[in-house]
Amino acid sequence: MLDLNRIFGVHLSLSSILCFTYGIGHLSGTFGPGFWTSDAYGLLGSIRGVKPSYALTGLIFSSYGVVTANHIVVGVFGLTVSIWHIAFRPQPSLYSTVVMGNLETVLASSISAVFSVGFIVSSSMWYASVTTPIELFGPSRYQWIMPILH
Repeated sequence: MLDLNRIFGVHLSLSSILCFTYGIGHLSGTFGPGFWTSDAYGLLGSIRGVKPSYALTGLIFSSYGVVTANHIVVGVFGLTVSIWHIAFRPQPSLYSTVVMGNLETVLASSISAVFSVGFIVSSSMWYASVTTPIELFGPSRYQWIMPILH
């Protein structure tokens, strides 16, 4: 019989370690290039490492440090939760209520987590945060040609 609680904990720990190292290594520029940052119109920009911003002023949508800090904090929090899932067992009443013995139910419960994260990201992109498609995917051919025309 598969221990789905521990399997979930192992997968959560692997994804949390990946998220943390992406934030601390790649986005902050410690071991990687950073990410694309541009002006409000997406015309001028460059790749740079961004220092994480943990202050409440970082909740402003125009702060690049929020993206780096989010990956670092989520990685640490996810690793803590994954260790708890690996080390401890739920009570039998909770185990049967949440139906953790059924593989389909465990996999289907991840849909709500993925949907909520996707909803938050798409709504923040809609209301003009720093995570616009230019910053997420890099400049397109239009961003490369506009500085040349000016």
